[in-house]
Amino acid sequence: MAHLYAAYRCNFCCELPETAPIYHCPNRHQYCNECFRKLQRLYRGNVEGGGCCLICKCAAKFEKSDVSSELLKKLKVKPGIGRPLKGNPRKSMFFDDGEISTAENMFGSQLEKNQGDGLKSLKTRSMSATTMSKRPLTCLHDGCRKSVAVSSLVSHFKHDHPAVPCFGIERGRELKMLFDISLVAHNRTFCLSMVTVYEFNKIDVVRSKSSQSVINTCSKLSGRIPLNTFWLMMSGSSEYRKENSYVVFWLYSNCEDRYWYTIELSSKNDRISDSSFCSAVGLHESRTVEDVARSMNCLFVNYGSFIALLEEGDKINLRITVH
Repeated sequence: MAHLYAAYRCNFCCELPETAPIYHCPNRHQYCNECFRKLQRLYRGNVEGGGCCLICKCAAKFEKSDVSSELLKKLKVKPGIGRPLKGNPRKSMFFDDGEISTAENMFGSQLEKNQGDGLKSLKTRSMSATTMSKRPLTCLHDGCRKSVAVSSLVSHFKHDHPAVPCFGIERGRELKMLFDISLVAHNRTFCLSMVTVYEFNKIDVVRSKSSQSVINTCSKLSGRIPLNTFWLMMSGSSEYRKENSYVVFWLYSNCEDRYWYTIELSSKNDRISDSSFCSAVGLHESRTVEDVARSMNCLFVNYGSFIALLEEGDKINLRITVH
């Protein structure tokens, strides 16, 4: 997401601020005005304008960004501002050392995120994946087919598909929901829920070299940090014959990082179940039903399995865990 929308997004709520200013810590992790006020209420230091960063744990004075409210309003309407020109997707400026100048490294966006598997830099990603991330996505939910910017997919679902339930879970914890069997239909892709996965930021009191007051402040801020948002999708096959028809349940992510998840469909009393451990479909992968089923990055349930699951009643349990 190498464009201005990502460069000005808040690191706490992951949303684009409504108005200026934007506050950032000495390590350039930035927060919108509302989230910064929350940090200030928990800050116990004596520095005016100080706060404790949720990302790097730095307790210091936060600086204001010189971004204008007019630009933020434009980004709300046109989130693609700042992308390379159409027809020349790889147009970039190069420094003498060969480093590519993009909107993110010019405006201090967080290019490295701790995803639990170590730090992954934007520089290590392939050019093909980076180019793919700049292309708009087609919303697959229930025949919507709208073209949506990658960074605006969450906002699109909140405003255009408010009936889709939203959940927030901790990474590694199980999310359980009831599955409505009436949603299954041939040639239909339906979003069952939008899931935001969090990580809990914990302070190592033994190894920390900070003062006790700083540790106490950071401990109060050791809450949920948004990791990523996923879309739990269900797709029915185009084949109408019972012996060849199937349904796939799959998890989609609008980022390039690799995530693994466990998904299970079980009968009312959990006596019969189908489960799968697989990879979430990422930004650079095909989202057609046939390709998802072929790659096996899904829970594949055929007609016979559904009949067996319904033997104990029409209520089916759906469980998912993002690892």
